Amino acid sequence: MYLKTAAFASVLATVTLSSDTPQKRFEYRWSFKGPQLTQTNGAVPFWQQYGHAIPSEDQVRITPSLRSRSGSLWSKYETTFESWEAEIWLRISGKSRIGADGMALWFTKDPGYSGKVFGAADGWNGLMVSLDSFDNNARQDNPLVGVMINDGTQEYDHHDDGANQLAASCRRDYRNKVYPVKIKLIYRNNQLVVLYDQGLTDFDDYEVCATIKDVKLPKFGYFGISAATGGLADDHDVLKFLTSSLHEPSAEQSEAKIDTKQQEMFDKNKSEFDKARKEQDEKEGKNVGGEHIDVGDMEIRRIYEVTSAVHRHVQESSKTLNEVKDYLRKVSNSAGGTGGDVSKFDIQNLKSQSSDVLKILHEMKMTLRNVEAKSGGGAVSSSGGAIGLTQPQQNQLSSTKSNTDTIIRELQTIQQKINNDKKESGGSTECAPMSDSQCATTGTLFMFTIVQSVLVVAILTFLQKSNFFVNKQKFF
Repeated sequence: MYLKTAAFASVLATVTLSSDTPQKRFEYRWSFKGPQLTQTNGAVPFWQQYGHAIPSEDQVRITPSLRSRSGSLWSKYETTFESWEAEIWLRISGKSRIGADGMALWFTKDPGYSGKVFGAADGWNGLMVSLDSFDNNARQDNPLVGVMINDGTQEYDHHDDGANQLAASCRRDYRNKVYPVKIKLIYRNNQLVVLYDQGLTDFDDYEVCATIKDVKLPKFGYFGISAATGGLADDHDVLKFLTSSLHEPSAEQSEAKIDTKQQEMFDKNKSEFDKARKEQDEKEGKNVGGEHIDVGDMEIRRIYEVTSAVHRHVQESSKTLNEVKDYLRKVSNSAGGTGGDVSKFDIQNLKSQSSDVLKILHEMKMTLRNVEAKSGGGAVSSSGGAIGLTQPQQNQLSSTKSNTDTIIRELQTIQQKINNDKKESGGSTECAPMSDSQCATTGTLFMFTIVQSVLVVAILTFLQKSNFFVNKQKFF
């Protein structure tokens, strides 16, 4: 994208405007457009209508869709410029498959107010661009856009559709279009260009209909529009008639204009290039420390960080479980009479931990009572299990309970074995002398069993409390 935009900017920045480019100036006296097209008296400013022409607020209907009607609209003032450009917006519509008779655009030395040539006078001196809807010569070449230049000596051959009199033509269907049909006439340096927009889009889409060289039109003249109907009829409407005069720039103006246009083009394309580069940076990544980081690399780095954190957590959990496992094995060996190494410090630490667990359980119990009192006793799940627990949590609790029952059974078996050993040894309850530790007595074993049970109850209560608050948040 960078290369494409840069190349585009480079090419346009080096384009120079030809010194032959004219200066345009809008001429309001030879133009009209809606809305508020007419004055209070119903007339178009600087224009005069004839025949059946009907001006309105947003258009001028040259002829209505009635048989044998004709009308025209002519500028009141003669032009004061030799080169010009005229853009006309038209709409020709009718209910029948074939329309008639047609419409014409004029630039003549004298106004041809009314007549038999599409509603205007014959024998004109100047230009006529006809939009002939009806095929009089049966050549099946209508509708047609034709260009005829007359010096005032020719009469239009209406029966042959002026086939031998047209200087240029293009076949176009301009009836019943979605958008207005546009025709642009450019006359400059004895050259006439006719551009045509077929009205299929709501924006300018001009194509060349005709180009005629060595055209000699009157130096000054009048613009006009006319239309006529016959046995068939169409509505012939004009929405806009925009005229601009074309002036040749001087050498100094041409050079200054070239420099200004070049600078404007350069600035415009530079801004577009910067915008495109910024959009691509935002789309693909950001520059961090001068290094371009791709979005994919950023995602991979983020996933790696999360995975590393999870891995560290798993390692820490595994280490903790191994310590608990070793501690339980140590206590089990001591209870089995194999000369374990449970010290006084371990026993005191175990008692202290059990006391702390009992305090925590008491606080959790009081908290749950307060919560149940505020919420009306809590919610019971549909399966009749723990309060608000999901199926995976219930399975986890069942597994924990099963493991706890297994531990209790093993401790009972170990205790029974110790009792049997005592009976076989004569009921002696004294332990072998130890320097830094004591043997595991029945009281110690019983205390360990209590601590295990307390831990299980604490886990169950914590899970119930956590899930209860989650359900409460979901409920609210």
